[in-house]
Amino acid sequence: MEPEKTHNLVTLIKVLSKYTDIPEEINETAILNDYAVQTRYPGDYTPINEDEYRYAVIMAEECVKWVDKKIKELLKKAEKD
Repeated sequence: MEPEKTHNLVTLIKVLSKYTDIPEEINETAILNDYAVQTRYPGDYTPINEDEYRYAVIMAEECVKWVDKKIKELLKKAEKD
């Protein structure tokens, strides 16, 4: 399936959930959408503190690791088929 072009993590996670189990910590990365919107568009937004920043970075890194693992699993499966 060709996913729609979007940066919206909620949309991407919803599509992925049709094909694989999504760990709860990956579901939680949807809050990163708020940071993307705030930094992409000018206007008033609530500044984040150091702890929120660090947590967001950790969440993003864990999400990337999970996606990378899933891609490797699919490639390995495709090699066997």
